[in-house]
Amino acid sequence: MRIVYRAENLVDAHLVKDALDQAGIPCFIGGEHLIGGVGQLPARDFICVSVPDVCVEAAEPHVREVTAI
Repeated sequence: MRIVYRAENLVDAHLVKDALDQAGIPCFIGGEHLIGGVGQLPARDFICVSVPDVCVEAAEPHVREVTAI
């Protein structure tokens, strides 16, 4: 698995995940369940969207499209 997007919040991560899901690219949101630890964890950079290594190239255009807004 490789990280294709580091999200600032959970909403952004889910927008990217939904776009990848619609494109048929398997993906996973890492750090989603760490939200409850905010205050004890660094304030950013713990939520990310990952895809299998073989899907990185296919995922990049979808990630750019969603995050360009």
